[in-house]
Amino acid sequence: MRKAIFVCALLLVVQSLAFPAEKITTVILTRHAEKAVSPQDDPPLSAIGKDRAELLVKMLEKSGISAIYSSQYTRNRLTAEPLSRKLGIPVETVDAKATNKLVDSILTKHAGGTVLVVCHSDTLPEIVRALGGGTIPEIDDLDYDNLYIVNVYGKNQTSVLRLQYFNPAGGEVCQ
Repeated sequence: MRKAIFVCALLLVVQSLAFPAEKITTVILTRHAEKAVSPQDDPPLSAIGKDRAELLVKMLEKSGISAIYSSQYTRNRLTAEPLSRKLGIPVETVDAKATNKLVDSILTKHAGGTVLVVCHSDTLPEIVRALGGGTIPEIDDLDYDNLYIVNVYGKNQTSVLRLQYFNPAGGEVCQ
C-alpha cells in the first residue's frame, strides 16, 4: 500500500514538473451559432442560434474564462455576447483571416488562462492546428454543435478534446 501511494505521489510530482498548472493555457473554440438566412453578407443569429448562444452561457459561465475572442462578423459577436455580459468580459474582435495573430495574442496575453474563441467552420480547424493541436475533421456548413477544448502545455505540447452540445430546438439543425 505504501509503495502504491509513493508511486502515485511520484507520478503527480513528475506530471506537475512536466506540465505546471499555471502554464497550461486552455482555449475553448466553437463555431458561431445558427445564422439567419439574410442578409447574406453578414447575417445575425436565427432564433435557434440565439438559444444556442444562451446555452453556451450555461455551459461555460463557471469555466474560468478570462478572455473572449470573436471574428468581426455579426453572427460571431452575437454568439459571444451573452457570455460576455454574464462574465463582464469584453469581446475582443479579431480578423477572421488573422489566425496567427489571434494565436499569438492568446498565448502571450492569456498564457495560463482560459479563453473562448467564437470562429467559423473553416477557421476553427486552422486555429486548432496553429495552437499545435494537429488536424481535426472538416466541419460541415450545417454543423453548429462542435466545441473543441485545446490545452496548450508548452511548445508542441497540446491536448485536444472534442465535444458536441445539443441543438437547443431539439430538432434538426437548421441554418
